[in-house]
Amino acid sequence: MPFLSNFKIAIQTGDVGTDETVYYEFNSHKLELCDIEGGTATGQRFEGTGEPRSFVHSLHLVGPEEGEWTVDSISVEFTCQGDDPYEIEYGPVVLTPNNMVQLWMEKPPPVYDV
Repeated sequence: MPFLSNFKIAIQTGDVGTDETVYYEFNSHKLELCDIEGGTATGQRFEGTGEPRSFVHSLHLVGPEEGEWTVDSISVEFTCQGDDPYEIEYGPVVLTPNNMVQLWMEKPPPVYDV
């Protein structure tokens, strides 16, 4: 089980934005992101950093408490202890009070041409 030092997330908002605080859930604990730049209004790009510094069981982007938030894309750069950072890209999703996006993905194995 990897030790997640930190992660950087970039979220591109689609047609429906939100004015609520962006939260992530790490191992069932709801937390705010830090080092925030940009916004979550329609068409805006939001960037933030999470620093859980713990072994990761689960990591989710939490939906808004009211209404919906359309997200065109999500990019997450993970930094695990003792390893190089790696980036995972996610496609469009609609977030509501009843759903979250699973963000955690272990580093893909290297690919070799043979």
